[in-house]
Amino acid sequence: MISEPQVRSAIVSIIQTAAPNAKVWRRYVRPPGGQQSDFDAIFRGLDRTIHVYFIRRVQRVPTVNGTAGRLVKLTHTYAIAASRAVKNTGYQFAATADLQASEELFQAEIEAIGAAFETTPFDLGFGIGAGVAATGLSMPSDFTDKMVGNILCHCAALRVSVITSNIPT
Repeated sequence: MISEPQVRSAIVSIIQTAAPNAKVWRRYVRPPGGQQSDFDAIFRGLDRTIHVYFIRRVQRVPTVNGTAGRLVKLTHTYAIAASRAVKNTGYQFAATADLQASEELFQAEIEAIGAAFETTPFDLGFGIGAGVAATGLSMPSDFTDKMVGNILCHCAALRVSVITSNIPT
């Protein structure tokens, strides 16, 4: 059966390919020393703005058969916390100055990530018969605008579920 760390790595790879300028972390990461440089290293993407994805497994559901509790499959659900800076000119906090339509850019990026999950082989690239199946990316609710540090950001809570099994797919 494919391990949870292998599944997590595949999810990171899919997101990183679809959003190449973003930082994509395998887990939630926080600045260790509280210094600006620590914050920048974690949250700022290649475009030097806040542009980050954090992945966390939030659910593990096993399925066992009646023979000595043999594990047949596991369903892993991952929460993906995404933040992208509102692109302002002039006043840092004035969302009305969003001349670059950052909300539409963020929506398009989420769509690109969704498309990557939907067009990547159902097996997340592990190969036919590997016993892995993924659902598409979901965005259960609208994203919000909130402060990350002192930067106004669009933030989205995304989800994807992956089933690993002992039975070839």
